[in-house]
Amino acid sequence: MDQNVIEMLAEEMRVTKDLARVAVTEAMGEIGKARKILVDMLPKYVAIKVRFLSRHSNKGGGLVFLLAEKGAEKYLIFRTLYDTNREWVESINVRRPPDTFLRIIRDFFEEHSTSIRIFDAQKLKESLELVLSPTSMQYIFELWDIPKHEIIETDNPADSLNTPTAILHSMFSSLLGETLFDDVNVELDYDFFTETQFSSLRESFGLDAPSDQKEKDKPSEKEIFESEGDGLRVYLKGQFVIDPVSGTPVKLLEVGSTATCEILDRSEVAESVARMIGAYAKGMWLPTRGRIVEVRKSSGDRSRIRLRVASGVYVDVLSYDDIKVRTTNPVSIETVLATPLPAPETSMFPLLIAVVLLAFLIIFLLMTR
Repeated sequence: MDQNVIEMLAEEMRVTKDLARVAVTEAMGEIGKARKILVDMLPKYVAIKVRFLSRHSNKGGGLVFLLAEKGAEKYLIFRTLYDTNREWVESINVRRPPDTFLRIIRDFFEEHSTSIRIFDAQKLKESLELVLSPTSMQYIFELWDIPKHEIIETDNPADSLNTPTAILHSMFSSLLGETLFDDVNVELDYDFFTETQFSSLRESFGLDAPSDQKEKDKPSEKEIFESEGDGLRVYLKGQFVIDPVSGTPVKLLEVGSTATCEILDRSEVAESVARMIGAYAKGMWLPTRGRIVEVRKSSGDRSRIRLRVASGVYVDVLSYDDIKVRTTNPVSIETVLATPLPAPETSMFPLLIAVVLLAFLIIFLLMTR
């Protein structure tokens, strides 16, 4: 195998040489097919969440949410919000999951359906649409594998590393400032999704399934296995995320259902694939959700289960049948960091005991006088 071809493909597709080598091997040396294999595994959607505040303390701020598809001529979702309630805007955390962030905007307009805020938000959107075209977001997809970098207020964010965060921060700071005729402080976050990841989020975004998918409510086992065609298949060892309270017993899982798992492999290929599907970020391995494509009984009370977590990416799990596993959405590191710790509950029971003891003590003293 020509090492120069491997290096060229790895650089072109922004993947590791090890993963490029696997793709070329699967494609039997056909570079075009190897390239298509890798394209099918790369992120196809990006969700961008923006919060901005006027630098003037007596003015407000707002939110912007964009959902872009790679190569698309228009945004899937473009929502803006402007409010004079500065404290409310400041309370919104951009590190919330994209569907939650979008729901905050939608809930806001449901509560203010007859307010001047609707006009303000629409005016802001129209102004931004004139200069913020979908094609301006396409370059971001080329930087999918660069780790996120925090940008604290700086006068020249573009001077930072060439990262999506720096580019988007500079872009929105400039555009919002020009649109509102005001200097603004911008905080933002973004999330990439592969086709497989995004398919499970369409409903939460309020989007219809593609026309060729609408008739498929639940794919059959045959459809699941044939969906990869001649593409690359990577098999990784993993384990289920245990949920002893509200989880589903392994013995009740079947082909077509979904479950949350963790990748145990730590090879270079595993790390590269995990970064693509969002299971590895900021140096941490995170849970990922997958659709079960195979269930086989093993020795004892155990089963071997294979999950499809992305196009061409499978996780093999060996688990006891009675263990309860998580079958809901996984929690990302951003969600964990953004969620405040619950306030400690205050119990009245110790206070009641103290009051009773004090009463007995007073009665005792009165009786002994």
